[in-house]
Amino acid sequence: MEATYSSLLATAVESHLMVESSITVFERNDYIGGRLKHIVLDGVTVEGTSLFFLSVVNAYMVELAQELNIQFDNTSYSGNGRVEVWDGQRWYATSSNWIGEAELLGLMEWLRANLWLNYLERGSGNAFRSIGEFTRYGGLEQWALLSCNELVKKYGIDQDLVWRNWIPISRVIYDQDLKINSFAGMVVLLSAFTTSYTVEGGNSLLVEKLLAKSGADVHLNTQVTRIARVGNGYSVTTVPASDGGASASPKEQEQLFDSVVLAAPIEFSSLQFVNITLPPITPRTYSHWFVTHVAAKTINPTYFNLPPSSEAPSYVLTSDNSTAPFNSIQTEALGADGNVIFKIFGNVNLTSSTLERMFVKLATYHVQHWPYTFPDLSPVKDSSQYQPVVLDESGSLLYLSSMESVATAMEASVIAGRNAALLLAQQNNEHAT
Repeated sequence: MEATYSSLLATAVESHLMVESSITVFERNDYIGGRLKHIVLDGVTVEGTSLFFLSVVNAYMVELAQELNIQFDNTSYSGNGRVEVWDGQRWYATSSNWIGEAELLGLMEWLRANLWLNYLERGSGNAFRSIGEFTRYGGLEQWALLSCNELVKKYGIDQDLVWRNWIPISRVIYDQDLKINSFAGMVVLLSAFTTSYTVEGGNSLLVEKLLAKSGADVHLNTQVTRIARVGNGYSVTTVPASDGGASASPKEQEQLFDSVVLAAPIEFSSLQFVNITLPPITPRTYSHWFVTHVAAKTINPTYFNLPPSSEAPSYVLTSDNSTAPFNSIQTEALGADGNVIFKIFGNVNLTSSTLERMFVKLATYHVQHWPYTFPDLSPVKDSSQYQPVVLDESGSLLYLSSMESVATAMEASVIAGRNAALLLAQQNNEHAT
């Protein structure tokens, strides 16, 4: 299995909470963290994808950061601070009418209230056995089953603000336009109003600290190929990741477990399930990211049809009809010898010749491809269409990535991990009595 950063974070949280259990984690990569992966470019530590947004709507993340004594850094370099939208030919200013859009701000406050009620109703001990059950807490279902496009029409949100701000930011956060469900869409907006942070030393340290505190036995470079129901437990078969998941590998190993948590998109796992009847699972389509970090003097204004002597915006967003080979460019940090570090999100692997035209005095760059970045976040017709949380009748085979169909975010991942721990703890208590 190759865990996404969110499901790996959720697994870490689950391991952390189940302090009286013996936890084993199998990870196909040679590091812990999934997409929480940092690199060092031009002498600077920069994040591959995700940032932390610490606010009242990320209550569990704030709690974990405090409990693990995580030190954050928000000293990123913002260049000239200008944010504009590029369609491949022309520039458009972002709308400054956020504050004046009372209807939109009212909806954001309404979502915050619903989300907080969701936390209160679930409390510390109410586990959910389906995503539909989760969204019913606090009335989140009304957001999850409605698309952003429908929300915009229903409440008369200013179309200019939607086109200049909401859609371009959604293309950065989720690589999707406003066909996404309105819960995910409001997460996009909240990110625009919340300060972002990175962990000192790299965001993956959070997952490492969680797993270390739980005492989990972590096996890197290990791929799970088969899960079989055996008696009251499960046999899990693994092979070295270098063997490419070959079931006939001479290094194949089997271990027995009471419970198993699947922390990867099931539609891409290539897992064999033996003596297990899975519930119906609707495959999701995923977008993929090429994340390109660049060290250069500056963005080349002529590439963007600007005069040679002008200065391009430090944050380049794109419209939904853009012909640009990327979704966004953002200024990240100051590098060595007067270089600036930029981060590019997009679906295209940019060549060195393209990067040399996009930037002035390109010094170095690094490309990371994430094949399963975001699932299609379009709303389902009804809550029964979400992928399941519980994968068999015993209740001991659980699945975390189903939460990603509501919103892909670190807080959502922590919710999934805590919930898995609660379900297994409740089951253990029932068996004990």
